[in-house]
Parts: sequence; C-alpha cells; structure tokens
Amino acid sequence: MSGRVYLVSKRLDPFLGVFTGIWAYALYERRLQRPEGHTLLELIRGKWNQHQQARQAINSAKAGEHEEGWEELTKELESAGAGAAAERR
Repeated sequence: MSGRVYLVSKRLDPFLGVFTGIWAYALYERRLQRPEGHTLLELIRGKWNQHQQARQAINSAKAGEHEEGWEELTKELESAGAGAAAERR
C-alpha cells in the first residue's frame, strides 16, 4: 500500500492548493466588500510602486556617482598626461 495519497497527482497537487487558496481569498475579499483602496491587490500595487520608485532613485544616484567618477578619472589622466608630456620636453 502506498504511503501517500494525492488528489490529482504528485506534481499537480501543490498548484491545486495554491489556486484554491487564491480563489478562496478572492471570494472572501468580494464578500467582505472592503472600501476602495483597501483591497489586497491595491495594497500590493502600492507597495510595488513604492519599491520601484525607491529602486529607480537608488539606480539614478548610482549612475550619477559613476559619471562623476569617470569625469574625475578623465581629469586625472589628462593632468597626468600633460605632466608627463612636460617632463619629456
């Protein structure tokens, strides 16, 4: 006798469980009639947008740092090149 019992199959049972849970929560949200702006989907969207904005701010700040770093490096190389050229004369 098999030690484990499956509803559909070994691989599909987890998907069935997740689908059933999401569907049950959707029915619960619809029955609860939350005020606008207080549903789970709107909460997730708001948090996602906050995360994306913070990520863009960090990336733009990093990009600015890298650009400044390249400008400083270019100036140093130019000044070192000009100093080396003067020493050769």
